[in-house]
Amino acid sequence: MEQNTILQEQIRILTESSKQKDDIISELTTIISSQSVQKTAEENTFENIQTDTQMTVKHLADEWYTNYAEKNHRETTRNSERLIANRINHDLGENSLQTISTITIQSYVNKLSEKGGNLRTGNPLSRKTIKNYMTYLTNIFSYGVKYGYIKDNPCSDVDIPKINGNGETMRPKEIKIYTIDEAKTLLSTLKHVQFKYQIFFTLAMLTGLRRGEILGLEWNDFDFDKCNVRIKRTSNYTPIEGIYTDVTKTEKSQRFIKIPKELSKLLKLYQNSQQFDFRNRKGKGLEIVKTDRLFTQANGKPMHPNTPYKWLERMCKKNGLPFYGVHTFRHLNASLQINAGIDAVTVSATLGHSTPTTTLNIYSHCFEENKTKSVDIVNTALGGFI
Repeated sequence: MEQNTILQEQIRILTESSKQKDDIISELTTIISSQSVQKTAEENTFENIQTDTQMTVKHLADEWYTNYAEKNHRETTRNSERLIANRINHDLGENSLQTISTITIQSYVNKLSEKGGNLRTGNPLSRKTIKNYMTYLTNIFSYGVKYGYIKDNPCSDVDIPKINGNGETMRPKEIKIYTIDEAKTLLSTLKHVQFKYQIFFTLAMLTGLRRGEILGLEWNDFDFDKCNVRIKRTSNYTPIEGIYTDVTKTEKSQRFIKIPKELSKLLKLYQNSQQFDFRNRKGKGLEIVKTDRLFTQANGKPMHPNTPYKWLERMCKKNGLPFYGVHTFRHLNASLQINAGIDAVTVSATLGHSTPTTTLNIYSHCFEENKTKSVDIVNTALGGFI
């Protein structure tokens, strides 16, 4: 009797276990089936997007610009993007996204590196410019992937050619910097020119500020007692916006920097001179715009960003000096700091770079030269043991 009871209990347990097993299998089958249906639906939805819209590269670029670039990029960046978009829309704009592949983009990039890539000069585009084109294309196609217009970004495996159509290795453009003697000659020459240009280029050389940062300076940014200046705005120009005020290039670009006492004295003299000119103009009944900016037009309106460049070009030509553009003063300042043994972190903070890595990348040649000097310094400190 007892044995029958035990046997019946074992049969019951086995039966329940079998039933649970069947239930589990049934549930797993249902889940897998559901996932398969969902995946198929998603694929069908994706295919429907492609089939129904037949979106072109231009349509995607316009949507990206409206929904992303206008809300996240500075006007100077958007102006560059508009120029690139004009070229790309002409070359690829009418192509359906369905026809764009990695080989399509690779062929296009190769074409930019050939003769005629630069529509103005007929030469190949520079490697830097081609990188800008690639950045733009990568951005719009990444947007397309994110919102389901395409499955993959066709730019992912594209390589920028290392040799252009002229058979030349595409290296970064060599940075031209004034020598110490040239810089001294230039500073000496500036003592005999219009006061505001003397101040502008002396500031550029001694502080390493960007052109837009100098043009954005206002008198209340200076603390002449502490000999420092706060950088917190820029003045820029685009054909659409005209001359306008903007934030600095990056968050790290907002900074305080020290200025020499001699420069502080010169700036105060310039401030008095500027105020005298404004009063004189107002006394003649001429238009004057109230402003706190250091660098303005005669009527007080902000100076056009191209004005210092064109003035310097004319001045250098007149005095037989080499002309390397306005940005070269920033490079000169950086190289002088590095050659003086200032570390990359400090140089980066002074220049307003986003990270010290940026400084190291741009001025790697200067730091390499300093490595050699550091070895000699150690050897000298040890009494020239070697």
